[in-house]
Amino acid sequence: MTRCSQCGNDVTGQETYPKCGDSVSAADAAPFKAPNPLVPAPGAPEIPSFLRALRLCFWEKYFDFETRASRTELFFFALWVAIGAFGTDFLLKAPFPYWSVPLFIFLLGLFRVYVLLPSLSVVTRRLHDAGLPGSIVMELLASALTLSIVHSLFVADGPASLLGSPTIGVVPPTNDGVGGFFLLKYAVIWARLALLLGLVLFLCAPGVERPNKYGLAPVKRSKIGKGD
Repeated sequence: MTRCSQCGNDVTGQETYPKCGDSVSAADAAPFKAPNPLVPAPGAPEIPSFLRALRLCFWEKYFDFETRASRTELFFFALWVAIGAFGTDFLLKAPFPYWSVPLFIFLLGLFRVYVLLPSLSVVTRRLHDAGLPGSIVMELLASALTLSIVHSLFVADGPASLLGSPTIGVVPPTNDGVGGFFLLKYAVIWARLALLLGLVLFLCAPGVERPNKYGLAPVKRSKIGKGD
C-alpha cells in the first residue's frame, strides 16, 4: 500500500489525490511511515543527571511552567535545594566574626527567594508529566495559606487571645466549650498533613510515556533525536 506523504491517504494505483485532486507524483507517493510515539523526538525534555539538573532547574528552566519534568529531575532539584539549605544553615552556625552574621543572613534570605520560582516551576512541570494540570499547585498553596490564617487567628494563641487575655497558649478544655479549640487545632494539623501527602502522591505519580497536551515525554539526553 502506498500512502500520501502529506496526509497519509491511500493513493495506490491513483493518478490524483482523492481529496485535493492534485496529481500524484512518484516523490509524493513515497511509502508512508507512521511516527512511533514511543521514539524520542527532537525537542523532548531531558532526564538530567545530578550535575545537569543544577543548571537545568536553576537557570535554563527557571521560568518554565509549560513543559514536563521527570521524577528524576524533581528528585535532583530537591537534593540541590537541601544541600543549599544545609550549607547556608551551617554558615549561620559557624564561629565566624560577629560582623559577618548579617551577611550570612542576607545570603540565606537571597537563597530562599531565588529557589521560590524554580520550585514552583519544577513542581508544575512534574504534574504536567503525570498528565495533571499545574493549577493543582496554586490550589494547594491557597488551601495551605487558608489553614495558616485559621491557625494564626484561632489556634496559635488559643481561645484566651480571643477573650482579651494576655495568656499565651491553648487553654485546657473545660465544660464551657473551650475544648472545641483543641478540635480545631488538631483538625488544622491533620488538614496540613493531608495536603502535604496529596502533593507528594501527585509528584510521585508515574509520567505519561507518550506525548500529552503539555509536550513530549522526557527522555535521557543521549537518546534525544534518535530514531529506530
